[in-house]
Amino acid sequence: MRPETARRLAKAERFLRQVTASDATVTPDGVVHLSYYAMFHAAAAVLIERTGSAPKTHSAMVANFPAWRTASVGRRD
Repeated sequence: MRPETARRLAKAERFLRQVTASDATVTPDGVVHLSYYAMFHAAAAVLIERTGSAPKTHSAMVANFPAWRTASVGRRD
């Protein structure tokens, strides 16, 4: 595993630990925020391991996962 992959996975795990320690009824926005960044860093780890780099923006990250672009869940067409 590349060092940057391990760093990103560790960051994702830290965010997930914070999510599980949070009360979504008290801080729903915080739970969503932490969950998003856990996913973002986990996705970055996948790309780093496969390609050697990861994008820095949400839109560029999504562009690297075609299934995310075509999923019907949450679409507002």
